[in-house]
Amino acid sequence: MVAKKRKTVRRSKKLGAVLKRDGLFKGSGNYVGMQLGGPLGKAAKTVVPAMLLLTATAVATPPLAAALTNSVRGIPLAGPLAAVSSQYGIMLRSRFRL
Repeated sequence: MVAKKRKTVRRSKKLGAVLKRDGLFKGSGNYVGMQLGGPLGKAAKTVVPAMLLLTATAVATPPLAAALTNSVRGIPLAGPLAAVSSQYGIMLRSRFRL
């Protein structure tokens, strides 16, 4: 029996296509990871969705975001990133009066 030849699927690397395929959180991490590449890109695939989720949490419930930010304050790189992400979410909340 002859094996079927598989077609290779070309995936678009544009932001809209990646977000449509992978969803907002995972897609944004994948897009940033593709842009950076290497070990930094691999780390971005995890960090970017987490920061987006923290920003969305800060928009919805600022006290919960503040508690999450305080819980990671001691971690060298994650602490400042979480603080900035949380403050950005709070700023978005005040700007749009949610």
